[in-house]
Amino acid sequence: MLTNIIFSIHEAYCVVTVESIGRQVPISCLERIKDDFTKKYGGGKAANATANSLNKESGPKLKE
Repeated sequence: MLTNIIFSIHEAYCVVTVESIGRQVPISCLERIKDDFTKKYGGGKAANATANSLNKESGPKLKE
């Protein structure tokens, strides 16, 4: 059972970790996710995508 949970919110992204991980790892993880997403879907692709249309491409990467 997790009793100490950290919610790290950075821009529009959120990660939940146990307190023992600290804050640097979750923030680094969020930065990497944001950078990868921006590189792949920048230039308007994400802004113009319909709901759930990027799930097939981005879902497995987020799960990883």
